[in-house]
Amino acid sequence: MKEIMHCTEMLIHIMISCFFFHETTKNRYKYIFTLALWLCSNLMLHVISILFKIQECILLSINLIIPIIILCHLFYGRPIDKSIRFIIFSAAELVSLKVRHFFLINSPSTAKAGEKLIGSGIMLAEVAIAIILVEFRRLNNTRTLIPMFTVLGYSIAHIFYISAYYRINSSSITEKSEIIMMIFQALLYSMIIMQYNITVKMRNMTKKEEEMIAAEAEKESKQRYVSLADSKLNDITELKSDLNDQLSNVKRIMNVTSKKDETEIIMNKMLERLNRIKAVNYCDDHTLNAVLTVKLNEERVKDINIQTLLHDCNHIDIDNYEMCSLVSNMLDNAIECCLKEPDPSNTFIEMKSGVASGYFVLKVTNSCSISFDKRSEKGEGHGFGLKIVKEICNMHNGEFTIKQNNNKVISTAFLRVNQ
Repeated sequence: MKEIMHCTEMLIHIMISCFFFHETTKNRYKYIFTLALWLCSNLMLHVISILFKIQECILLSINLIIPIIILCHLFYGRPIDKSIRFIIFSAAELVSLKVRHFFLINSPSTAKAGEKLIGSGIMLAEVAIAIILVEFRRLNNTRTLIPMFTVLGYSIAHIFYISAYYRINSSSITEKSEIIMMIFQALLYSMIIMQYNITVKMRNMTKKEEEMIAAEAEKESKQRYVSLADSKLNDITELKSDLNDQLSNVKRIMNVTSKKDETEIIMNKMLERLNRIKAVNYCDDHTLNAVLTVKLNEERVKDINIQTLLHDCNHIDIDNYEMCSLVSNMLDNAIECCLKEPDPSNTFIEMKSGVASGYFVLKVTNSCSISFDKRSEKGEGHGFGLKIVKEICNMHNGEFTIKQNNNKVISTAFLRVNQ
């Protein structure tokens, strides 16, 4: 009976510990795998201690080392971050032990199992509070703050329940009932943690669905923008050609009149103004060229020094709209970054593209003296530019990378092409 109770208490303790580390540290493996590995190592240690009668101080030292080993091998992150998590976890353990000791000394009617159950309940409450405090921003962003408060509420309610149960039934508690209560608590905590994970997954799925709908809406908006830009460029080109023809005819007719010099001056001025409408060729793709013509003539980019060197945009097996979306979204991201600078007139954007080693490579480099945040601050229905870029790269068996280096942000898209 004693061994069953000890192993059940060990399971509860490790369950809470794994829950804390998985919510505050980036894990390599799933919760169940970490829990099983940690539990097996502790059970083996328990068996060895029985067979070889290891001293209590040595057991405590090993039990302290095991979480460090688990953290080092089963979780990602910097050593300093892992150390902070371990210190917080150890503090929670220490407080729960002190509370257990308090109940044991000051409440003779409380059974041994009772103070263990109360102590583990307090430890789960402490762990929930620690997770909320340490990971508040992340929890808020991923919509898991409410589920975590639910875990806290259940653990506090269970503490009151266990305390009341042992005070009311102190004279009739048997060893069997203590084991049943311990097993019940293990099942309860398993259900609480399981329900928490299910709730988080459901909320994240809902959020992803909302993001997908918004991303689709933005794609449609971009497609309309591409069509509009293409039609505008065609209209301008046709208008320029038509006006040139008309002016040439007018000039020819005016040559036979007496006011030849005056009309020639007027016509030359009009021709000069028309010639200012340059047919800029940013790349060899007509539609993409139209998009860039409209985008690079926007008022917001007038102070940014933008240089383009785009090749092979029209000779690869990538959909025309996908190419426009890829270039447009990467350019928008760079523009947003430059506009956040204190002095946009000192900013720059360089766009280069070409085919190399079976990949179409689009590289955008822009100035960025502040800390770069990949998450956009745009409103609902916007800010999915980088996600769209990643989707396009994945569709073409490529990848998208973005990094900040020496006051520059470099984003690169790789798309596999059939040459």
